[in-house]
Amino acid sequence: MCSEHGSEHNCGHDAATGADTLFRAAEDGLVTLGPDVTELMIALDDHIRGWARGVPARPMIYPPLMRAADLDTLDFFHNFPHLGVMTAGIDEVHHATVAEEAKAGPVTRIAGDRLTDATHVLPTAACYNVYLDLRGARLDAPRFVTTVARCFRREAYYDGLRRLTGFTMREIVCVGPQDAVKAHLKTFRARVLAFADRLDLPLKIEAATDPFFSNDAARTAMQKLFPVKEEFVYGDTLAIASVNFHRNFFGERCDIHNQDGSHAFSGCVAFGLERWMHALLDMHDGNVRRARAALEVAIADEAAELAASGLLPGDLVAPPPADEAQRPKPPRATGGDANARRERGPADAGAGA
Repeated sequence: MCSEHGSEHNCGHDAATGADTLFRAAEDGLVTLGPDVTELMIALDDHIRGWARGVPARPMIYPPLMRAADLDTLDFFHNFPHLGVMTAGIDEVHHATVAEEAKAGPVTRIAGDRLTDATHVLPTAACYNVYLDLRGARLDAPRFVTTVARCFRREAYYDGLRRLTGFTMREIVCVGPQDAVKAHLKTFRARVLAFADRLDLPLKIEAATDPFFSNDAARTAMQKLFPVKEEFVYGDTLAIASVNFHRNFFGERCDIHNQDGSHAFSGCVAFGLERWMHALLDMHDGNVRRARAALEVAIADEAAELAASGLLPGDLVAPPPADEAQRPKPPRATGGDANARRERGPADAGAGA
């Protein structure tokens, strides 16, 4: 129980020792990450960006807001009206009134009838802008893009790092011929599972549905036959990553064509970085130093295996065949300093919850 904040949540704050807060998650789903968890999340994202460089995927940064009109072309308001967080300004005719009210006392809310029409939306996923940015394009080859975004969703409830109003999503996207997209997803499906295994992070793969296709009978029928979304689930309930096959939905809606004139297919692998933080901290009893050491060991293991194969750390390799995946694993690399830090364990728990 964190006495500073008056409500029970797993933030790791220790008022008695003054140790750095791991994170502070408020009841409205807003979270502040402390320095140790921030460093851990940056280290994980750096590693995922290394995977993206190995594709190679183009790094892109898109606008922090999306036009409602653009999202409407993707059926967003048909399928996700409950998730959207709209943005609006205070209408000019109410500026003086609001300013006077601010002088009189705290302002905790602005009535909706004093706001301008909301024409922009905070992103709910990182990859929408990839497809919108490619509108009208004719691709000579598969296009790979990686981007990271602060995403926002209205939820029925919020829960620590598991469910937030605003969170960080890293995506690696492929747009192009169907075979290229499927190969991209197959490679990353295997890669995420292998990395989770190196972290000793137990994940289950669960098929999920994609509401984008709910108003398209043909695609909905195909989805039932061939699942298009698979989630990597930690602790039976928390999806920390997913692979998503959109078929040619975004290609059609955004008029993106392959070299042969057909509409492009698309697929993405997505990582909810705060949820990865929850899983890593949960696995290591809130000890962020042990979680960081485990991450460094996993990265070192992966680099050693790639080096043994004559590849660089960022290089991607095709997933092994099923019979290869069943063979006994070789001994892990020692991981050098990282392994030594792991062995120190709880004695240097520091800010652990």
